Amino acid sequence: MAKYRTDCIEKPIRMCFRIIGHFIGTHPWWFFIVPVIISTALGSGFYFLENRTSNDIEKEFTPLEGPAKMERTFIQEYFPQNQSMFSSLRLNTDGTYACFIATTKTNILTILLTHHKFLVLMSQIT
Repeated sequence: MAKYRTDCIEKPIRMCFRIIGHFIGTHPWWFFIVPVIISTALGSGFYFLENRTSNDIEKEFTPLEGPAKMERTFIQEYFPQNQSMFSSLRLNTDGTYACFIATTKTNILTILLTHHKFLVLMSQIT
């Protein structure tokens, strides 16, 4: 069987990595300091980013002259909101209202079930 040289791709790549590794090994501080300086320079822009953020969902995700915005302005113009009868389902914008979620440390379902079982048991006795 004839032997063929199959390292025509491996040998140049290995030599390139050997040269790069030798250069990094002889100059290690450059590969510590330069990335830190570049990261600091590019990351400093995040300091000013907070002032330029927009949290308006409608402005960010809908077209400027889209039909949804025109329909909303029509609804707001002809059907104004009645604040005396508030319902979160009737809001035509996200609005500012709060939801209250109450939690307890005990499991409320087991307490109610045991109370219900007690009442059923008492009704069966009498």
